Amino acid sequence: MDFYDNDLLELNLHLGYGLDENCLSNNLNISCAIQAEFCVNEYGQFTYTNNAMCCLSEYSRQELLGMRLIDIDTSLASQNWDDIWNLLKKNGSTQLLSHYQTKTNLTVNVSVSICYVKQNLVEFACAFVSYTILHQSLKQPTLFLFV
Repeated sequence: MDFYDNDLLELNLHLGYGLDENCLSNNLNISCAIQAEFCVNEYGQFTYTNNAMCCLSEYSRQELLGMRLIDIDTSLASQNWDDIWNLLKKNGSTQLLSHYQTKTNLTVNVSVSICYVKQNLVEFACAFVSYTILHQSLKQPTLFLFV
């Protein structure tokens, strides 16, 4: 079963899997989104993940909330996260091309758009993940700045 299989996606939408009444009536509810999405704190610790991110990573929500982004992002080293966090704070957003390793050790090529948020003195970043095809030799995350 392929997460990106359009027939499966249409069937799940038709049957309402992952959707509830609140989701259908609320225009901005990222927990119900089809696109994989998550939030992390300044240390790269997951603070939120939606159902699609759980499906993509093959980890449960509870498992992801106990992990850091570097635990699944094979292109990201801990020192790189500090650089990315500082870049996010400075520019507000960035885009990364990277590799995520699933719970069953599959490598998924992804494009990640991340935006910095500061709300009530709490800093975090929200990310929107898209499946992509990357050149196999990509070892470091590739940054694109959008200001």
